[in-house]
Amino acid sequence: MKKVLFVSYALPPYLYPQSIQIGRLIDQLKSQYDTYILTAEEDVAHDPTLYPDFYASIGADKVLRVPYRKHRHLARLQTMLLPLSAQRPDLQRNWADRAYAASIEKFSGIRFDWVVTFSFPLSLNLLGERLKQQYKCPWIAHQSDPWADNPFMNFGPLARRINLGMEQTCFRQAARLVFTSPEAADFYKVKYPDLAERISWINHSFPEGAYPEPVENNTDKKVIRYIGSFYGERTAKPLLGALKNLSPERQKKLCFEVVGAGLKTRLMLHQAGLPADLIRCVDRVSYGESLSLMRSSDALLVIDAPLERDNIFFPSKLADYIGAQRPIIGLSSPGPTSRILKSLGYECLGFDDEERLGVLLGQVADGNYPARNLGEDQLQPYTASRNADLLRGIIDHA
Repeated sequence: MKKVLFVSYALPPYLYPQSIQIGRLIDQLKSQYDTYILTAEEDVAHDPTLYPDFYASIGADKVLRVPYRKHRHLARLQTMLLPLSAQRPDLQRNWADRAYAASIEKFSGIRFDWVVTFSFPLSLNLLGERLKQQYKCPWIAHQSDPWADNPFMNFGPLARRINLGMEQTCFRQAARLVFTSPEAADFYKVKYPDLAERISWINHSFPEGAYPEPVENNTDKKVIRYIGSFYGERTAKPLLGALKNLSPERQKKLCFEVVGAGLKTRLMLHQAGLPADLIRCVDRVSYGESLSLMRSSDALLVIDAPLERDNIFFPSKLADYIGAQRPIIGLSSPGPTSRILKSLGYECLGFDDEERLGVLLGQVADGNYPARNLGEDQLQPYTASRNADLLRGIIDHA
């Protein structure tokens, strides 16, 4: 049985998107390999519903948790005053250095067949390259987000040049580069044509069998849910405009619910001047509860950050939406979200198409935006078992 060291900064029980998606892949694969884990330990929210048996079959001597303490105010100051330090490539680089040293100490003498890293944060790539050299084994580098070309990292010209150099070095050391969409894979095949044969992609996935039966909505209102908060570049402006333009009759038949809304989102929605019973904010819930809320929604909304070019992002939330098999409406620039939703028979609009969004919200209010009866061939590309099989194929045959 092959010895594989899986390296992911975030894993269960921490309630991060990375914990959900990467935890799901490793949970499916851990029985197929002699599995070792290198991950972070943080003082953040735990989710007991998130793969509660994740470590059950992995011996404690094979799991290495390296502590990381976030100091938000200090990190903000570092980003403002020492941007190059904070962006080489990110604030987790110190953790990656400690993780490397701890790995050498704990796993000394072990001959791994593979090292598999899951980035984000980007520092996982630097760690993966060093582990490859230390253990003298091939390395698979999974990328959930782009690196030097990431528009959300806000790299200045010098920081981007430094990160581009690190990206080139790391990517050329990896035996395989795995991205989360064909758009991302094609982007990097063009950027690194000499690495094209090493580049592949695996979708984000949903957990088959984890969704409860939908609870019947006994109210007079149709419920549209957005799971998450509006952060970074994500904007609720088109949504608020569309809700405001609905007729009073349709507003009375609709409730838009934001699940996991932070303070900034709550203030923004409160200041929108909409009827109090039209928008509702719900605190963060467990992953299991979020699946239940998705399944009982009359429709689900996904909103990507607006990008002018090269949208290669596949939001992991969308995979969970697909598994819930409820109607979905998207707001995105051309890219994975738009392609996927249209392939499933749903609409994905541009951020300036407020009028059409209002029409779709009205259809939901009237009960005329139905869920599609998705076939197995439409669902399978996003199932956890299918995508774990794809990663297994890469590990076994790369």
